[in-house]
Amino acid sequence: MKRGPAPGMGGWTKPEDAVTATPRAPAFLGKYGKAMYRTVTEALVPHGLLGARDLPGLELACSAYNVARECLEAVAFEYGDDGKKRKRNLSVYLRGKTSQNIPELTNATKLLTAARGLLAEYGLTPASRSRIGTPVDPKHSAPDDMEEILEAE
Repeated sequence: MKRGPAPGMGGWTKPEDAVTATPRAPAFLGKYGKAMYRTVTEALVPHGLLGARDLPGLELACSAYNVARECLEAVAFEYGDDGKKRKRNLSVYLRGKTSQNIPELTNATKLLTAARGLLAEYGLTPASRSRIGTPVDPKHSAPDDMEEILEAE
C-alpha cells in the first residue's frame, strides 16, 4: 500500500506565500494558545508547510484551543474561601450538576472540535498532510514489517 495523495490528485507543492521566518504569536492569545501557536509554527515553517494565508486559521484554532484549555482548567481547579487555588477531580466538579449546567465541559468539547477542524482544514494535522501528499520526514518514513509485506504483492 503506497502512501501519499489519492490517485488523480496532484502531489504537494510548497505554497507560493510560504512563511520563511517563524511568526510571533498574536498578543490576544492566552498562554495555552501561544504555546500551541509556537509549537505548530516551529514545526511547519522550516519545511515550508505554512503559508501566510494559513495564519488566520491557525490563530483561530489556537484561540479555540486556548479557551477550551481554560474551560478545562476551570473544571480541574477551584478557589477556596482563602483565595487559594486547589485541584479537584471531575466527580467533585460534577456533584449536583446536570447536563444543563456544565458549561465549561460543553464549551471545551465544542471548542476542541472546532480547533481540530480548523487545523485539519488548513492541512495542519498529520492525517490531513498525509492525504495531500506532503513530504514525509525521512527519519519517520522507515517502513514497518506490514508495509514490506503489502508492497511485495
